[in-house]
Amino acid sequence: MNEGTSAMTPPQLGALEISCLRFPAMVAWYRDLLGAEVEYRDAMHAWLRAPAGWHLVLTASAFEPRPRECAGVPGPAFEYADASALAGAFHAFRQRGIYPERAAKNGWVTSLLYRDPDGNPVAMRCMVPPEQRAAAPLNPLGDEFDPAALFG
Repeated sequence: MNEGTSAMTPPQLGALEISCLRFPAMVAWYRDLLGAEVEYRDAMHAWLRAPAGWHLVLTASAFEPRPRECAGVPGPAFEYADASALAGAFHAFRQRGIYPERAAKNGWVTSLLYRDPDGNPVAMRCMVPPEQRAAAPLNPLGDEFDPAALFG
């Protein structure tokens, strides 16, 4: 940025776009997961509006799945305000037969990793409050835990 120019306003998330092999199942899964409203849908596209106002755009794809080693977005992460809200989400998902594949704490984030109908990883997480981060050093891979034991 040149001197004399004003600071740029940081962008906000407007939309997340995902190509889908199992389009109808993906629309239903993400709609349920996010509590989203379907703003538009045809045979190839669905625009879901999340309660926070951003969009999830799902597009039907005829492409074969890419190997996990390919570059790209490893998967979305949805954030809850705190551990209590994450626990509530865990219980709500469990009641619908949706179970996490992995649960981990890394000192900064508590995450539950789910798989959508296409097998993509979807993290549901909450951040550890900044004042508690120093007590638990960052461990990038995280320590696995049993969410049923932690969240009751």
